[in-house]
Amino acid sequence: MYVMRSMRGLASAALLFSATIAPVAAAQPPGFPDLSGFSDVTSSFTTPGGHGNPGVNFSTADGVNCGFGKPPQVTPDSQLVQCFGTLPGVQNLPITNGNTQGACDLGGAQVAGGPGDVWHYKGNCPAPSGNKILNPGQKVYYGNITCGVAPGGVTACQSTANGEHGFVLQPSGSSAF
Repeated sequence: MYVMRSMRGLASAALLFSATIAPVAAAQPPGFPDLSGFSDVTSSFTTPGGHGNPGVNFSTADGVNCGFGKPPQVTPDSQLVQCFGTLPGVQNLPITNGNTQGACDLGGAQVAGGPGDVWHYKGNCPAPSGNKILNPGQKVYYGNITCGVAPGGVTACQSTANGEHGFVLQPSGSSAF
């Protein structure tokens, strides 16, 4: 009887201890869509790349152009995702690179092995890229990078290398984390 109570006590203590040290999943920032239910269409968006490494390239219906590499060996520093073009929600960001001439409000966003970045600049309006369109409810991923398009003109990309970092491009305001 004493052994049973001692075992129950040890089991309770172990459960309590494990609950206090269990890792907690990082919460997505406000506005980042839940990409887990999106359709994976990566194979349809893989293109030949330079130096023998393929890449994943896509555009959105509202003019965002994105791409990232598919290196044979994925490490925290081996992948970078970038988006350029007529990015939504960058117009209220200051122009920090000096590019203030041009008819279009443009932007860029990127994330690699650390915090993401989103910026605004002026320039000539871009011609269509020729990339396939990634539609709302679809995602592409490889290695540390996942990108998806949600309804309402939202494009989101995340890198899980060295934590969770990324960006959200949306009409109400684009941001990076």
